[in-house]
Amino acid sequence: MTSESLKRFQKLQKISYNFAGICNKENVSFNKKLKQCFFYMPSKSYISLAIFIIFSITAAFLLIEAFILILFLSDQMEEETAFLFTKILAIAAFFFVSISIGFAVCFPYLYAENRKIKIEQQLPFAANYMSSMATAGIQLEIIFQTMTNREMKSIYGSLYEEFFEFQKQIDLMGKDIPTALQIIEEQTPSPLFSNFIAGSKNTFISGSSFQKYIHSKKHEYQSLFIRRKEKEIQSLDLFAEIYITLFLAAPLFFIILFYALIPLSGPKMNEISMLTYQIVPFLGIFFHLFLEIIDSNNANI
Repeated sequence: MTSESLKRFQKLQKISYNFAGICNKENVSFNKKLKQCFFYMPSKSYISLAIFIIFSITAAFLLIEAFILILFLSDQMEEETAFLFTKILAIAAFFFVSISIGFAVCFPYLYAENRKIKIEQQLPFAANYMSSMATAGIQLEIIFQTMTNREMKSIYGSLYEEFFEFQKQIDLMGKDIPTALQIIEEQTPSPLFSNFIAGSKNTFISGSSFQKYIHSKKHEYQSLFIRRKEKEIQSLDLFAEIYITLFLAAPLFFIILFYALIPLSGPKMNEISMLTYQIVPFLGIFFHLFLEIIDSNNANI
């Protein structure tokens, strides 16, 4: 975000806060969720901004409706046409306002959950990399600083952002290493990574060997990664059986059954057409979307 865009956003945020900030209170749990998304604004400001945007959308629809009413009263629009446009506007307004409310409420939670998944997917590989550096005798703070190098962003993604936040707390905010680790431990969306940071903090404070600690964590995360992959393979086996049953065996069974019943109840061409051209394609699309959602959760592994 450029400085000019940032100024405009801050101005919009100030206007929305003055408009709706009095109407809501700070929410501690929502504040934590915003921090997990790296949204550096209080929940009161975020909710005020959402209320202001929703109010603006509603006001825009009301202005259009007022324009239609003026045209109708001045006999420039027929009653049926005005009623049709009013109905369309009401449906569109309800749709957009509902989507806006749902998006404003759910987005921080969905974004934080997405970051959690990506962090835990990359943690076993990052632990292996850090273990190699610890074996070479490199200190904890240097290892974490190395994880913030620019080339690490394309490799570790969301995990890189967590280490970058740690380095920012030290370089820009003037925090010491235990305090910076405490901040990362509290605001990360991943319980697994929070546990790793807590152990790293305790190791640093007690003066214990970070090399032994990261070695044990590396084996723990590798075992966890293997168990997760085994569960995924079992799930894929189950999906393969479901696919064979629903899309190969079941359609053939019903087609044979329909033809077998022709001498008793006559041709079943309508049922066969519905099965062939409606039910099976619809189930295929649904099954494909379901697999795409599952695959997208594991795309970064």
